[in-house]
Amino acid sequence: MIDVQTIPSIRTLIDPLLGKTPRELYGTVLRTEAEVEKPCWALVRYLLLTGLWLDLEADPEEAAKSVFEVWWRESEISVSNIVHPWDLLIIGGTNRITTHVCLAVDTEYFLHIRHKPGVVLE
Repeated sequence: MIDVQTIPSIRTLIDPLLGKTPRELYGTVLRTEAEVEKPCWALVRYLLLTGLWLDLEADPEEAAKSVFEVWWRESEISVSNIVHPWDLLIIGGTNRITTHVCLAVDTEYFLHIRHKPGVVLE
């Protein structure tokens, strides 16, 4: 498990990435053409490995121990009351099934990636 006392600031890792498109991140954050086409999981994987030393690929079972559901769209609790930096968020539009992910930066912003604007805070 992750020691919360040693978690680095997510801002120091993401500030250099803001505004960079998937194509610009190819070869560093994004390792393959497939990751350039569907970059959101690759961005999360990179940040969790770089910032928390949590390797989603090498030990997915260990990584899964750090994941649990705390909020659902019909919940009466505001997500901003329970989210913390580094929290993994699975987000989507009107469909109940989605594969788009992002990381919480703080209680107001989350980081994700789009093809045209690139890495963004929303």
